[in-house]
Amino acid sequence: MLKANNTSNIQYPIHPLSLLDRAELSNLLGVSIRTLARWAENGTGPKFFKLGGIVKYRILDVDEWVTENTFHKESEYYVKEHTNQSNAS
Repeated sequence: MLKANNTSNIQYPIHPLSLLDRAELSNLLGVSIRTLARWAENGTGPKFFKLGGIVKYRILDVDEWVTENTFHKESEYYVKEHTNQSNAS
């Protein structure tokens, strides 16, 4: 389960049904809001939905995405990246 970093306003532990906006997820993952937007455009980031026009992420989907993108070796990452690029062509 994901845990918020020390500078986050997100409370511990994060409830599995919690919803995060881009700013909160940006803080949690340590990436920029623009990176999250780019991932959403490319379909490479966690699943999201819009609520009143605001992008929201279910923590369950974020946790699943992190798990799917966790590797034991660098070579596993490169195989996945190569496969994704081949499928996009």
